[in-house]
Amino acid sequence: MRTSPLRHNLARLRLFLNLGQKEMADLAGCSRRAIQSVELRTLKLSEELARKISNETGIAVDWLLENDLKAPLTSVRLGPFRIEDYNETRALRDLGAPSMAGLFTMAWGGEPMTIALYAWMRAIFATKDGDIALWKTGKFVEKLAERYGHNRDVVSTPRLEVTALRDHRFRRRQAEIGMRLAEKFTREWRKGQRMLSRSPTGGLLVRIPVAKKRARKKRKRH
Repeated sequence: MRTSPLRHNLARLRLFLNLGQKEMADLAGCSRRAIQSVELRTLKLSEELARKISNETGIAVDWLLENDLKAPLTSVRLGPFRIEDYNETRALRDLGAPSMAGLFTMAWGGEPMTIALYAWMRAIFATKDGDIALWKTGKFVEKLAERYGHNRDVVSTPRLEVTALRDHRFRRRQAEIGMRLAEKFTREWRKGQRMLSRSPTGGLLVRIPVAKKRARKKRKRH
């Protein structure tokens, strides 16, 4: 196996999975040279490649992009990354199902992180310069929307612009949408996740209806 100095978390992930650079490249749909260059830090890991690696392995995309060499390997579930996470992700991909990252996002919609960030922002906005921090946060979110777009099934507004919030009626409507979303998440959090359930080991097991049907058929034959 070709090894690289541990200058990048990609190398740490690859060695943890006992994969060669060519094998990792095949998973990510890129060249071996690209993997090697990222590991040697002669090429910056792009968001697109980080997303592909996350989708194919189950590693957290932010763990790859932040590249903190002291940080423990982290899964898309925001827990410790285990070989079981990788095996589950590969099984899902082989079945043609969404990636583990995709399932986690579909299941929780990023809500725990969103609510956590809301708490942080409330604390920041409560300072003497909170009005300036609020304005800067709004402009930052506006830039994120310009770059990544937004899901109009969640917020139907065509463009997310801070200046539009100066209209008190529009601001109130947007606030009501936010409160309804938070209330909905709270109810779903308390009921428990339908797509994912906790395993005895603390991990998340994916429930695949097709697999259940096959198991029932086998029992009938006996």
